[in-house]
Amino acid sequence: ANLHTIFMDLKTDSLDSITKDDFIETDIRVVTPNGEISYDEPGNLVKGRGNSTWELEKKPYFLKLAKKTGLCGMEPDKKWLLLANAYESTKIANKLFYDFSKDAGLHYAADSEWADLYINGEYRGNYLVCEKIDVGSNRIDIDNLEKENDRIGEAYDIYVTPSARGYLTDRPDFPPDISGGYVIEKDVTIEDSPCGFMTDAENCFVVTSPDNASLTEVFYIQSYFQNIENLLNRQDARVLQYIDADSFARRFLIEETALNSDAFITSCYFYKKRNDEKIYAGPIWDFDSVLGESDTVDHEDMGNVWLNYDETTVLAMDKNRATTAVLSWDEQLYELPEYRTIVKNTYMEILPQLEILLNERIDLYADRVRQSVALDSVRWNYAEVEAGHYSSFDNNIRYMKFFLAKRIHFLNRRFGLEEYLYENNSGGTHSITCVIGEHESIISMEDGSFLNPDLLPPYDQEKYTGWFYAWDHTPLSEYLPVYEDMTLYLQ
Repeated sequence: ANLHTIFMDLKTDSLDSITKDDFIETDIRVVTPNGEISYDEPGNLVKGRGNSTWELEKKPYFLKLAKKTGLCGMEPDKKWLLLANAYESTKIANKLFYDFSKDAGLHYAADSEWADLYINGEYRGNYLVCEKIDVGSNRIDIDNLEKENDRIGEAYDIYVTPSARGYLTDRPDFPPDISGGYVIEKDVTIEDSPCGFMTDAENCFVVTSPDNASLTEVFYIQSYFQNIENLLNRQDARVLQYIDADSFARRFLIEETALNSDAFITSCYFYKKRNDEKIYAGPIWDFDSVLGESDTVDHEDMGNVWLNYDETTVLAMDKNRATTAVLSWDEQLYELPEYRTIVKNTYMEILPQLEILLNERIDLYADRVRQSVALDSVRWNYAEVEAGHYSSFDNNIRYMKFFLAKRIHFLNRRFGLEEYLYENNSGGTHSITCVIGEHESIISMEDGSFLNPDLLPPYDQEKYTGWFYAWDHTPLSEYLPVYEDMTLYLQ
């Protein structure tokens, strides 16, 4: 194999003993692709992580190593995440965009590398070993207010107000400089976190660093976010004095290019430096539901709006997803002519990197994980969790490239640039088997063409709601190209 391999030995504990609540001890050994042992230590800690992903059979994990180590060739640290990427068929999307965000000029993107994971001798699949979003010289390099809080005094009970949560301390007036640094995550609630706040518009923000923030510190950073919200609600261009427009524009364009269905809902990070009046956007996080591979499918309305590469945008996310949790800041910012100019200029700057992403990097990453994903797909049932639209790894990679090309085309039109043309037909035909009750009919479709419902056999619309793919039981979409033989059934 061409990836690192991680062996975790829980000793007397079983795999089921790993929970999200408490760490348990584990021995960890890491073997490089050429067979050398790069880490071999007892006394490490592991627990579960994630929200919806933790409920799946293939689970993500959070590691605390016994000593600072650069896992898989990355910079040394104790805290590491093992992302399962269970919803994502190619296993490359997260790393693809984390790495692209660096090329696009957005600071502090997480480093990551793939590895094969074994726990208690049992193969658990392909994982992405990833840096945790945290403050540190190898992470988000800003002043570490969390460590300063630890040195100053003990944190006592969490104090809760209607709009804020933070610790009462024995010395609430220290540390003397609380202007930074802060790492803030947009989330759907603050109730599951010790430190966080809500704005007047009920936008929820978790203070992830310092995670021992005093109530004074929470109120301080809350005032900055409330001021930004107030200025945006008035469409006051002075808001650009309080945000780093460059990082906001870059983050927006990355989310927009990927058509991330989670954008601006959760896993949306900001940071504030010490003695700096501006809020910065980034780093990006959680990019497994991108480029048409969203886990958001409305079976009742027959379709997945996130497959619509040519119209749907994150600017209209609140209209395209049934949630009140979407942060509308980027949509409001885009109404400002000054900000639109920044976004357009930034897009023209990163466009060559997008073309490299499409024409080189996707294939490069696909080649690196191909063997590992082949084993992972035997271990886990991709169709069961709607991972991928095709049964073939190569066809899911091909679809990723097709979707990205369509997004570049869409953005080029938005910014008045030349059309972006992309060849999607490799020749040949595919058989589409249509099942109606006990009867089957087969039609032939050209490779790269699209399934128009009018071309399919007629059916009793009072009896059936429509056509579904037999592969993953999702509704038929006119936006999915035909890359392989398919079976459809009526439901």
